[in-house]
Amino acid sequence: MIEPSDKGQKVLHQVITEEHPSKNSKQLKNKSLEKSSKVLRKRSHKNSDKISISSDSDEDISKAYEKSVKEDSLLPILKQELRLKIQTRRLSEGQGELLPERKEPKYYELTEEEKEKYRRRLLQNRDSLRRSRQKEIQREEMLKQTFDTESSKGEILKRQKLQLLTEREELMRRLREVGMDVNENTSSFICKRMQTDDEISFMIAQVNVRIISI
Repeated sequence: MIEPSDKGQKVLHQVITEEHPSKNSKQLKNKSLEKSSKVLRKRSHKNSDKISISSDSDEDISKAYEKSVKEDSLLPILKQELRLKIQTRRLSEGQGELLPERKEPKYYELTEEEKEKYRRRLLQNRDSLRRSRQKEIQREEMLKQTFDTESSKGEILKRQKLQLLTEREELMRRLREVGMDVNENTSSFICKRMQTDDEISFMIAQVNVRIISI
């Protein structure tokens, strides 16, 4: 027969469980993880006087427990339990500890034909790189020469233009001296007198044409 106090506690526990099912299940899971971890520790230290087990077992169990809590899964602890079972069986049979295998890097010796192919490919790459550099240098030289040539042409044209402007000013001054009115924009000549200097007018027209063409 259940006493009233026990019955009330049981009802209260049921109400709390119904109100906070997720919290209760999580606590139960954590208890299960702790219990599994304790079982593993007991198994790892069982028959320690007869069988030598690695000193890292406790640390491995602790890591498995932390990982199980973090991932909310019993799988890491189960893996650790299986590993310890295998280790214990091997030691009881007089075998050594089961250590992770380390694969040594494999070195493949090239044949003479492969070595020759490698050398040819290396030489081809070097030649290709050298030709590419030579082409780039030649292209830079051509661009530099073109730039220098065009710069020289520009300087020559500037000097020619300045010379022609000076000649035009001189010719216009001479025309004014003989009594002619010169319009510089249109290069037309209006004679104030009947006397004209056809040669000077023709020279000015030629100078203007040359200036415009520059």
